[in-house]
Parts: sequence; structure tokens; C-alpha cells
Amino acid sequence: MKRIPMDAESIAGINAHLKDHTRRVIVPQPELSDDGMWYWGKGDCNLPMNEAGLAARLLLFCPYSVGETVAITETFALHPTATEMNRPIVFYKARGDTLLPPNRWRSSRFMPADFARLHARITSRDVGRIQAMTFDEIVAEGYRQWWTALADGLTALDWWQRRWDGINAERGYPYSMNPWAYGYGFEVLEVKK
Repeated sequence: MKRIPMDAESIAGINAHLKDHTRRVIVPQPELSDDGMWYWGKGDCNLPMNEAGLAARLLLFCPYSVGETVAITETFALHPTATEMNRPIVFYKARGDTLLPPNRWRSSRFMPADFARLHARITSRDVGRIQAMTFDEIVAEGYRQWWTALADGLTALDWWQRRWDGINAERGYPYSMNPWAYGYGFEVLEVKK
């Protein structure tokens, strides 16, 4: 089963029914040439394209399909020795579990799908640049906590920019770069506590 890794804040948003959409940066990023044409070298060729042609081509390589069921993985840890019914005991950061040394949290990118508490069906997919997101798309990313953000002086766009940069800036894809990303709508099918 394919996986979509999420951080603890995203998992909390999903569990609170505040998040039903996610974006994933496209790697490698398309490149804009001096002649105004886009190039993207993944696949069989690297032909020049306008922006609409590029978006259509990127969707051909989208890793998830509408209707596909995926495991939503999260930050986790395994109990070093204990098992339950011959399976390792799993701790989940978003659930509020605590660890004792020498245990440490592991990235959601490395969680096996079998340990996922959440499974979802992909309901939509799109491709676009991060700075082109609408207010409704930002809300679907979890901005429904607008009262908290506004109390902190953050508009929806400010919140989204901070959220994106908190996940992607260190990886070389800050909001200011306006990277291309896949967008996925999803509905949660199964929640294990």
C-alpha cells in the first residue's frame, strides 16, 4: 500500500476534521527557460512546454490516483522489547504518547504502512504553484483554526506560508521560490486509536 507521510500537526488536523487536502512538492522541479518555456526532465523526454502543457504533463506522473487507498503515516516510535499479539507496540507523537530514553521519534517517512492509524481514499488531485493557492485550498489544508491564527495576527496566507516553510524550506523549496506541487484531496476511511 502506498503511504502519504504527515507531521503531527497534520495528523491532529485530520483527527479534528480540519484537514482533508495535502500538497507535496514535485521533485525535480520544472525549470523555466529564458524563452519563457518550461522544461521538466522526468520521463522519456525533456520537451519545451507552456505552463498549461507542463501542468498536464506533471499530472501524468502524479504518484497517487483518484480512488486509490493510502496509509497516512505519522511520527512514531516502536517499543524496544514489548509486543502485543506478536506485533510491536507503536507509539504515536500526534496521540500525545511519551517516550523514555533511549527511545526517539522516527520520521513519518519511515513508518511502515502496517503501523498507520489512518487510511484514506484519494478524492481529487491537481498540480500547481504554491503561491497560486486560493483561500478555499488553504482552508482545506487545515486553516479552519482561523480564530487562533488571527489572534496571533496571521492571515490565511501568512499561516499557509509559515506552514509550508516549516515543512519544506530546509529541503530547498521555500514558499518564496513558488515551487510546483501536487495537491491531493482525501477522505479518511479508517481511524485506529
